[in-house]
Amino acid sequence: MSLLEIRQCSNPDCGLRLPVDLEIHRGVFCPRCGAPLDRVSAPFQHQTPYMGSHITRLSVLLDNIRSAYNVGAIFRTADGAGVDHLYLGGITPNPLDNLSIGKTALGAQDQISWSYHPNA
Repeated sequence: MSLLEIRQCSNPDCGLRLPVDLEIHRGVFCPRCGAPLDRVSAPFQHQTPYMGSHITRLSVLLDNIRSAYNVGAIFRTADGAGVDHLYLGGITPNPLDNLSIGKTALGAQDQISWSYHPNA
């Protein structure tokens, strides 16, 4: 559980707003321009959600991605991120039609469920 507070840069040209964790740093100066920060909100408690506390389904849409190597990299990244399903649409190549995806995906195309739709 973190104690956070919203701060805003006092420089009108910058105006960056950011949360500041009061347990880690004081948040006195703007990280972008170095001007002093003003307090915008009172301190509040923030609890980082625990991934195991509830079931989260994550699906990703890949629409009109031209490169098979990029699609393979997305398959591999999605496998590591816990994505449940990839929807491939438009001109996006799929693992059945393009073997280059398997070179980059390194087997992730077999681990993640996916489907192809001509129109996203």
